[in-house]
Order: sequence, then C-alpha cells, then structure tokens
Amino acid sequence: MKKGLIIILFKCLCYFSICQDIHFTQFYNNPIYLNPSYTGFNIDSRYIINYRNQWPSLSANYRTFSISYDKFFYKYNSGIGIIIMNDIAGSMNFGNRNVGFNYSYHVKVDYQWRLSIGIRGLYGYRTLNFEKLIFPDQLQRMSNYSLQPKLPEKDSYFNLASGISFNTFSKSIGFSIEHINKSENSFKHDNYYIPLKSSLHFAYAFFTKKAGSGKKEDIPVILLINQLTHQSKFYKNEIGIIYKNPFYSIGVIYRGIPFKKSYANYIINDAIAIYCSYIYKTLEIAYSYDITISTLSIESGGAHEVSLIYKFYNLQKEKKFKAKVLPCSKF
Repeated sequence: MKKGLIIILFKCLCYFSICQDIHFTQFYNNPIYLNPSYTGFNIDSRYIINYRNQWPSLSANYRTFSISYDKFFYKYNSGIGIIIMNDIAGSMNFGNRNVGFNYSYHVKVDYQWRLSIGIRGLYGYRTLNFEKLIFPDQLQRMSNYSLQPKLPEKDSYFNLASGISFNTFSKSIGFSIEHINKSENSFKHDNYYIPLKSSLHFAYAFFTKKAGSGKKEDIPVILLINQLTHQSKFYKNEIGIIYKNPFYSIGVIYRGIPFKKSYANYIINDAIAIYCSYIYKTLEIAYSYDITISTLSIESGGAHEVSLIYKFYNLQKEKKFKAKVLPCSKF
C-alpha cells in the first residue's frame, strides 16, 4: 500500500512539473511574454530582465530567468521582439529553455485608442536528469538502479502564440492564446500535447490628480491589474492594486479565485504578493514576494521575483513621426 502511494505521488509530481507553463507574479512586467501584441509597446525600445525563485525552502522549487528586447518601428507601425527564457523545475532538474520571436502591428483607431495584434513563434527544448528519478521497479526491488529503458534526456518543441489588445494611455485590455499548434510534450513521443492556454487581462489607471495639474505621465496613479488564465479544466486568476508615481510604486497582488474552495488537490487560493519598485528616469527595478496562503503553507518559502526594465527614448524619432505616434499605456 505504501509503495503504491509513493508511485502515485511520483506520477503526479512528474505530470505537474511537465505541464506547468512558466508564469510570473509580475505579469505586466514581462509584457511580450504575456501577450505578443504588447511588442513595441513604448516610444522606442526597451530591455527587460525577470527572475523568479518559487518555493526556495523546498527541494522541488522552480527557478525562472527571462530576458527580452523589443522595439517599435514608426515607419511601419510595427514592433519586433525577442525573448529568451530558462526554467529549472524540481529536484529532478527538469529544464525548459526556449527563445521566441515576436511581431506586432499597431493601428491607431482614434486620438485615444489603438488596436494591436501580435504573433510569437517559439523554439525550445526540455531536459531531464533521469538519474534522479525513482521508477516503480526500483521500489519493488529496493534497488538504486532501474530496468526501465532509457529515454532521451533532451526533447525539442515549437510553440505558436498570438494576441490582441486595445489600449489607451490609461487603459488596456488584451487576450492571448498559446500552444496554438498543439506542440508535443513528452520524452516518449506518445502523442501527449500541451493543452491550449488562453489569457484575458486588463489594466486601468486611476489618476490621483486632474490632468491639468502637470504632465500626464508624471501624475501619480492607482493601477488596477487583472489576469484570468484558462488551460484544460483549470483556471488561474490574478488581481492587483498598485500605487505608482514617477519615483516608486507599491502594491499587493492576489492569486486565486475568491470565495471558492480547493478541490481534488487543485489549489484555488494560492498566494498574496507584496510588490514594490524603484524608478529612476527610464530605469525601473521591481521586487515582489509571494506569501503562500494555500495548504502548501508558508514553509515553502513563498516566491521571490525581481524585474529590471530599461526604456530607450529617441526624441528625434518622436518628433519626426509625431503624427503617427500611438498612445502608450501608463503601465
């Protein structure tokens, strides 16, 4: 009976470590990963670095690193971007490394709103150290070695994603879809495909002062952000409120579905994150800490996440293409 429980637990851990897509608490601080249509979502270009360490107190933790660059081309109303990610999950060192290329096209609907459409093609490969796995025959024979045939420790894949968004200076609503091409997700190549993942997200900036009291971009705001994700039969909801001025921001982000209980070992109410950032001109450094509120308890160590965002502004380009400049969001 005990051996059977261990085998079941092992299978569950393998399933969830392979099926979980990379995610960030600071989802709006990794915009071209959140939605390809946000590529080129600035006056000129920007660099973004993200690092996340989830459950640092456990051996089965997740460590994710991401770096991205995107640029807006005024002449073509288009944005291009590249994103490189490295994700290491669990004590089995399940690795997921990929590089994605984004393209977006932006249309100015009127003096406030713009429509943006984007697409991403991503190539990656997964690695797994099978020497760290324990197979059922090892438990039955009480042996350190398995008689199971060895599987390849590296497997490549291609992932296609697309997105659309409507934006003004203070509002944004977007929708994105990943795994459109149903990329295979199995070292055994047994026709297991990653389920389609969809994300609905919005942000709204409430100005704390009237627009006539200074430059619009310098007015402190209260940001309301939200992301609802659906994949297979599972839902994930994140909602946050952040105070932001030209020098710093501070806020809180809740991940879970209010007033709903967990079921069948699926966590509904996951974490509450404390968020803050320091802003110096075009550089922003952000930090958040996830406080675990699920049955996993605070002993997991929560999650640390750091983002570094640097934006480039070319005023000559802005003047040259002033008639074509699209509204850029406050966030």
